[in-house]
Amino acid sequence: MDYDGRYIESITGLEASKQKELVHFFAGLPLNEQLEVYANKRIVFKNKISQNQLNKDRKVENDFIVFLIAILGTNEIYASRSDRRATDRDVRLKELQLQKKIDNFKISGEGKSALKRALLRERFWDINIMVNQGMGYRKIADFINKHWKIKISSSYIQKIFEAEKKRQELEKHNAELILTLSEEHLYFE
Repeated sequence: MDYDGRYIESITGLEASKQKELVHFFAGLPLNEQLEVYANKRIVFKNKISQNQLNKDRKVENDFIVFLIAILGTNEIYASRSDRRATDRDVRLKELQLQKKIDNFKISGEGKSALKRALLRERFWDINIMVNQGMGYRKIADFINKHWKIKISSSYIQKIFEAEKKRQELEKHNAELILTLSEEHLYFE
């Protein structure tokens, strides 16, 4: 079969040698991180389709494109970890940047699920109180259905709640790093 390498390069911005390097990098990843790349691949694909950046006639190339983009994010984190000059802060910032990109991809073009996710994020603290009071996610789903008039599965609530909790912890950590750095900067001036 004939594949269009120029199309792949134009969408990804990656030359053939860099593409090959990323595929080799992926092959060396532990299985759990390979699965994470695949999860991110679906998100990238939805984003690219929603922005009409992919030619629908080039299905195989499109699949490879989103695969490369998903690998690239993981590769950037690994690169910052292996850089001897990189600090824990640099690695955390790189991970946070990747998570923000993924979150942006998730939000765009998902219709009802994006609205439900936005609602759950907006009401995070209400859900957090319910979880801390020992309510199960099924009871929380019933409560949301009854009082907020939105039908959301308990597994989706749990998934979004835990992701939002992790995101807020990262943002808090990032804010603390920035505050510490700014205080150190003021101290040394």
